[in-house]
Amino acid sequence: MIEGAKIVMATPAMDTVQSRFYIDAMRLAQRMTYVAMKGGPGFSVMMTQHSILSHKRQHLVERALEDGWATHILWIDSDMGFEDQNIALRLLGHDKDIVACACPTKTVPNQSTAVMQKSECEFTPVNPFEHTGLVQVDFVGMGIMLTSIDVFKKIPSPWFET
Repeated sequence: MIEGAKIVMATPAMDTVQSRFYIDAMRLAQRMTYVAMKGGPGFSVMMTQHSILSHKRQHLVERALEDGWATHILWIDSDMGFEDQNIALRLLGHDKDIVACACPTKTVPNQSTAVMQKSECEFTPVNPFEHTGLVQVDFVGMGIMLTSIDVFKKIPSPWFET
């Protein structure tokens, strides 16, 4: 566990959120509140609404930096379901600046959002059932991702392109 970690769950949303996300997010918040009371990482939640995803993500990072509290941003998109109430702790436990879950795409057939680049024009989705633990990939979606706040301090804004 990273000593002194403070995680803010950042969710970009449209007008509504999926009920599955809401239930899982509330369970995560309950779990993390309990963990914080027992001396574990601090936890807070922030959400923003906008029609353009890159603007939402940009705004969330700006708010986290202005607040100055968080050491990490836990990105969870409002259309994601996740039953693991320890997802924040598991991702934090890897002690990486950027670590993400290999979430399924919304298209059929479902593929992983974690991708390895084989050549300039060839990409292969990572099958999460073939791997345990961390796998280094070339691209990954932000559906469920933990980033160190330091990543955004090192890279000039804007961090997300339209």
